[in-house]
Amino acid sequence: IISPSSKGAHARFNPSLSHPRIIIKNTGEFDLHSLEISYGLKNRKKSVFQWNGDLSFLESEIVFLPIPNWHGLAKNPIFEVSLKNPNGNKDENSLNDKLTSPIPFPEIFPKEFILLIKTNNIDRAQENSFTLSELDGTVLYFGDNFSDSTEYTFPIVLKNGDYQFLFKDDMDDGISKHWWYRSSAPEKIGINGEVRFLSLDGDTLHQFNSDFGQELYLNFHIGRLP
Repeated sequence: IISPSSKGAHARFNPSLSHPRIIIKNTGEFDLHSLEISYGLKNRKKSVFQWNGDLSFLESEIVFLPIPNWHGLAKNPIFEVSLKNPNGNKDENSLNDKLTSPIPFPEIFPKEFILLIKTNNIDRAQENSFTLSELDGTVLYFGDNFSDSTEYTFPIVLKNGDYQFLFKDDMDDGISKHWWYRSSAPEKIGINGEVRFLSLDGDTLHQFNSDFGQELYLNFHIGRLP
């Protein structure tokens, strides 16, 4: 289970209440052409997805599932998925047909907020860009070509749902000052940059760490949890 998942290896895709992602793998003797996937909250009515494809022995595939009914999530945050009827037949090995995963809750923000970006200097601002997207990859907000030592504010307006914010640095050194030049080249230290989400009243909703290397990202939710 890639999402929803609390595993560090899948942190980029979590927390998420969007389309669940799972990996299926054919460990059977014959090529796999069809499969019934039952999934949803544990001890709740499940959604069913009919997968069709072509997987040879030990081949795998990432499957994106339609969004299930998350009603009751707040009291029952366990995702469960089971695989049935490979190629229309009963599975001879049922030991690897079911998995569960805890569902990490995403941060919840209001429908309207402010993205604040303060750039650093010494020609480093041009290394940065950001996107704010729906989890299917549809980009809603985008920014690049920043100027040094400048404060930018972007009004953000979103509908209820799940989103991902991604901020990149092309030189893989984040937006923190180059403190390691303190003794050898003080003129290269520069200043710290900053990325924050603010409420319309100016309160900090989320403060990002400026020392992040290549990129920072955050999956978040708009609206009440079901």
